[in-house]
Amino acid sequence: MTRRVLIFTYWFPPANVIGASRPMAIARYFEKKGWRVTVVCGKSNAVSHDFTVGLDGIEVIYVPDTRITEFLNFKSGRGKLLRIISALLRVVALPDPFRSTVKRMYGAVRSESSGSDRFDLIVSSALPFSLHNSALQLGKDFNVPVILDNRDFWACSPYRRRVPLTCWLERFVERRVFARADLVVAISEAMSDIYKIHYPDMAKKFIYVRNGTDTKVSAGKALAGGGGAKFVVTYTGILYGATRDLRPALRAFQSLGIDVNVRFYGSEAEQIANYKREFSEIEISDCGRVSRDQALAAQRAADVLLIGLGTDQIEQSFLPGKFFEYVASGRPIVAIADKNSEIARLINRHGLGIASRVPEEIGEFVQALRNDLWVRSDRYMDELSRENQLDRLFEAASTLVEGRSGIE
Repeated sequence: MTRRVLIFTYWFPPANVIGASRPMAIARYFEKKGWRVTVVCGKSNAVSHDFTVGLDGIEVIYVPDTRITEFLNFKSGRGKLLRIISALLRVVALPDPFRSTVKRMYGAVRSESSGSDRFDLIVSSALPFSLHNSALQLGKDFNVPVILDNRDFWACSPYRRRVPLTCWLERFVERRVFARADLVVAISEAMSDIYKIHYPDMAKKFIYVRNGTDTKVSAGKALAGGGGAKFVVTYTGILYGATRDLRPALRAFQSLGIDVNVRFYGSEAEQIANYKREFSEIEISDCGRVSRDQALAAQRAADVLLIGLGTDQIEQSFLPGKFFEYVASGRPIVAIADKNSEIARLINRHGLGIASRVPEEIGEFVQALRNDLWVRSDRYMDELSRENQLDRLFEAASTLVEGRSGIE
């Protein structure tokens, strides 16, 4: 009998956000393993819908935002007063502004599923974290195991604005939600370890499944992609205000006195303007928001790809999905990150570039690139492949389903 999995996620293609990539990969992997896959997801007007990908063999049910979510969700072009009001309301919304739409998604699952056509497994991919409560209720309704997949931290995240002194409340709610799950998945080993420290009584529930890369890239000379007279540095994605501080790299480029063009795609215009004023001696371009295909093409055309993490201790565990896009491009990576971060360990272990906050070290690396003294490694292929990572998820999921079937 064919097994059936429900992927419960707010972001899914064609929504053009990095958060749509992971649930899409999970859905496609289970489909290739012979499972019947149903995805119930949001349909937000706050983002563009040009993430084009084949969905053959996957049933997708799109659920439009409620008016409440639509108002609270960020939307460019909105007037200043409305932006301020919606921002203030997002701060006090617990667990997040998507709750009403998630309830609508829950209703869509119940209305589409009959007693004779039920699921064997539910995978809830967050954020938003309001998904998890509804997914757990569905697991109870259908009496099936539930895996909570976390693409980011929930409680006490440095990226979430909140009412002061509510971190303890978030931790309390997070504990109660995790306790009801059969398995909790983190996107990095360090992130999983942090969960185990906070919730040692649930340590066996936590595993990590990195995003992974889909494209195999051969070893080769670093400058095979850009290769023009101008040294092109590309950053794709948002900067989270001043949290992702890229100035160490910009100082390095400026000190080398080379003809460099630093290109930002999909980043905040205000922050880019600040960089332009501070680093007027180098060319900095705001390339705006582009489709995912265009962003990937920009990555492949660069001489260097730039990524940055904040200095908060929790960020040492961050592995942004963008990092694996960079790996797949075959271009050298400059990561503004601490030496003990997981992203630094992976970059150093697999010869992917450099991870540093020291402009002089970054400058030496760039100089080696320009002198043709650095060769791309292909040692990362096994550990960082998407298939390798999802094998671990699928094995754990199959064990859960078989265990539940045995009990029944």
